[in-house]
Amino acid sequence: DELEHVLVDKAAKEEQFEKDVLELVERFPDCPSALAGRFLKARGDRVEEAATMIAKHLAWRAEMLPVDQSDPSVRAELDKGTFRCVGEDAEGRPVLLFAANRNKSAERVVADVIKMMCAVMEDAIAGMPAGTHKFSLVLFAPYGTELDLGLVSALASTFQDNYPERLHKLYALPTGMMSRVMWEGVRPFLSTNTAAKVVLTSGGHRPRELATSIPVQVLREALVAMDPQECDPWAEGYVSPEVSPEPSEASYAGNSDSD
Repeated sequence: DELEHVLVDKAAKEEQFEKDVLELVERFPDCPSALAGRFLKARGDRVEEAATMIAKHLAWRAEMLPVDQSDPSVRAELDKGTFRCVGEDAEGRPVLLFAANRNKSAERVVADVIKMMCAVMEDAIAGMPAGTHKFSLVLFAPYGTELDLGLVSALASTFQDNYPERLHKLYALPTGMMSRVMWEGVRPFLSTNTAAKVVLTSGGHRPRELATSIPVQVLREALVAMDPQECDPWAEGYVSPEVSPEPSEASYAGNSDSD
């Protein structure tokens, strides 16, 4: 029976995965089983590659964490509000907002920004309810936002090497022709798995892809302050500067190929 064969194969893979996680924990006693499992999954169940990743992560963690949020340089970055937790998505995951338009390469030190972002992510992880292991990320990058490849490279490396299987989805907005060109510049810094979780939204400041993913009140609190016109994208009659001045009903309706 084909179904029975599939179920048996699945059970065998799950059993092997558990054995591999146990082996990793035995090799790295400071690595909790849940964390070992995420590293193993991120490396396609390849134990030795996961082990290499864990060894690097533990060394990084000992040096980087916990982040001293009272450090003046880190506190200055936190106070900018460039990266912060703004609520929960529809399934209870923390929603992190990266207001990329507030980042200016001439005014930042990459190491300080990375420390600040790690502090925010660690706080979000610590506050996750039982059974929740990932967060959603909203990238707000309106027209005129600087493409800071130095920060992108450092952030992608830090995130992928030390927070595997933590990202649910990254929603980029508002998007247009330039943002899609920028995406092609950013994509090489991301793993295939991470890149597959990026959603270039449509509908300007009121993206339809977020309609069922993130509650409106969370989006409103997160984005109204970010809007260059200080307008509420969910106010009646609002028209985003990134979409047609006379949008049709379909502008905010979902479709089968929006992802």
